[in-house]
Amino acid sequence: MEIEITKDSKNPLLGRRELEFYIIEDDRTPSKNEIKEKLCKKLNLSPDGTVIVRIDQEFGMKRSKGVANSYEKKEDIQKYEQKRLIKRWSKKPKGAAASSAQQAAEAQAAKEK
Repeated sequence: MEIEITKDSKNPLLGRRELEFYIIEDDRTPSKNEIKEKLCKKLNLSPDGTVIVRIDQEFGMKRSKGVANSYEKKEDIQKYEQKRLIKRWSKKPKGAAASSAQQAAEAQAAKEK
């Protein structure tokens, strides 16, 4: 997966960077969490202060267009972003939740021995 930034502008009134980007996919569609991690790593952004607003898959192509906002202060997300986006991005990835549940089960089994 490769991310190509097409627009990077600052909005000083809201205290955020507004990003538009393309995601060039290799062999599979990446998850939203993978996209967010890669975007934050590439632009040196805080994952807690970044919200991906939209990802649109282009028909018949291995490319998607995305829009993200990265806030300077984590508290500003609560003020300016839609509640549904905050809720969606605050969820843990399914793999992480399963692995933590698996770790808890393994710890319980170790206690019983």
